[in-house]
Amino acid sequence: MYGNNNGYTDMVATFQKYKAANKDMPYPQLIKMTLVDTKNKKYVNMFQQIINESRETTSDFLPFEELRNILIDLYVALDGKLSVNDNATNMFYFYFLQNWALYNQIFRFDKVLFDTLTTNTEDISVSVDAFSHLPYPAFFIENEFDDKYNHYIGVFVIVEKDKYVSLCFIRKDLVWFDTDIKLDRGNLSISALTDDYIEVTGDRNKNYMFESRELVKRIAPVLLYLCAENKEVEKIKIQKEKKKKKGKASSPAKTLYTDNRVGYKIGAEIRKAKTRYVYDNSAKGNGKGTKKSPHFRKAHYHSYWTGKRNSDERKLIVKFLPPTYVNNTENDNVVPTIHPVI
Repeated sequence: MYGNNNGYTDMVATFQKYKAANKDMPYPQLIKMTLVDTKNKKYVNMFQQIINESRETTSDFLPFEELRNILIDLYVALDGKLSVNDNATNMFYFYFLQNWALYNQIFRFDKVLFDTLTTNTEDISVSVDAFSHLPYPAFFIENEFDDKYNHYIGVFVIVEKDKYVSLCFIRKDLVWFDTDIKLDRGNLSISALTDDYIEVTGDRNKNYMFESRELVKRIAPVLLYLCAENKEVEKIKIQKEKKKKKGKASSPAKTLYTDNRVGYKIGAEIRKAKTRYVYDNSAKGNGKGTKKSPHFRKAHYHSYWTGKRNSDERKLIVKFLPPTYVNNTENDNVVPTIHPVI
């Protein structure tokens, strides 16, 4: 759904204030601070109290259906005192932010790798089983990108096991767009991952369908990279500094969130290879009888099943095959295989 622009001016100003004062803080924490420091604070606290009372422990994952039922009951009980926009904003807050806070995981991709993945939107076929290898049930990809009309600052990713991958794309003005990838299907082309939305929801909004499909096509290769067996991820735990009290042993530092730096080595290699590619193309002619000029073979994925069919050992393996620089005079494959950094 789209956030309603009415009432968002103050929210965006508050968000920008916190962003300027906390330059290294990830966007989910800034958004949370923003929401509780605006007119939503009263309802945020009320919703949190009701949710806490309805659950055995606040550390449990919060399924969307359960959250929706709680909020619908509350909306009726308030008898119009809560606007539809407030209700939608708080559903967004509790579903995406509360579940993200259980894991506190941020993924920041090297810009060159991210651009390579999000612009390589050919209609590849993928098994939805691949998304079962996503690293956490909830996380945030903090990379900015543009589509034809909007500038996005990142995307929330939440996996409801065996149901769907829920995606929430956040614009720079905090208006959001959410859609799902259903997980109860087999092999599909990326553009078909949202094709059955009308049948599932009954929503026939053509603009929603078009934007859904385009955003999923952009982000699906990024998600597949995080599912790949040979992904490159460096984990950096960002911890809160503890002040040592005189005469007392200091308690362990609290981890605020984990900054997962993704593909910085392979991004540097792609950057280097592209520079060489441009040089060779400008230095060599393409006349008749000459060797084919250097060019890139686009990044793609290879997947295969291991284990006995219909057994618990059955597993889909996904591997990322990076861009290949073809007909380079020095080496055919400038971009090497990158192994995980744990």
